[in-house]
Amino acid sequence: MGRLWLPACAAIGALVACSDGLSYPAPYQGLFYSGAANPNAPRNPQDEGGIPRNDAGSDGSAACGDNTQLGQEIRRILVDGAAPALDGGALAPGTYVLSEYVTYTGETDAGGEDAGPDPLAGAARFTLTVSGNTYTFVGSRGAAGALPADTVTSASFTTAGNVLTELSVCPVPGVNATYAYDSDGDTIVIVFAGVHEIYKRR
Repeated sequence: MGRLWLPACAAIGALVACSDGLSYPAPYQGLFYSGAANPNAPRNPQDEGGIPRNDAGSDGSAACGDNTQLGQEIRRILVDGAAPALDGGALAPGTYVLSEYVTYTGETDAGGEDAGPDPLAGAARFTLTVSGNTYTFVGSRGAAGALPADTVTSASFTTAGNVLTELSVCPVPGVNATYAYDSDGDTIVIVFAGVHEIYKRR
């Protein structure tokens, strides 16, 4: 499975925000938003707070579909070197859980070893269900050991090459976003604001 090149997103000891060159219209900008005072105010991904995707917490997201969580908290790790290319592919129907949460540093240290756990302790927990041209996410992003309550979002999607385009359905309809992605039938990789979310089929 290959992946689309991303610019370097982090350096050891000084993680910085980056973009994968695709679009994240408000409130997607910056991966998270605070949700309370100004839901469209961007937040730095390294803050690892706020509300993921188009979720709005208690605004009815539970009505977006099955809210069964099959995954567990996955801590973000830093991996040395450039991210491999993404090749796209069909999103096979089924249920997937987040198994890896990875930022590629774009650098290789002298020993050739991976950088290891993210010093900023970001984490996520997601279950992804794909059915036809729609998918549903159940989960959250936040600080390791202190993830917020899961929320549910659903969207329709189309694919072209290695670009996944979604149109949100619930709880906030009509918001477009695009992501670099890869799928081989058993694994789906979605690059969300520079972080590789790697989902394995259940």
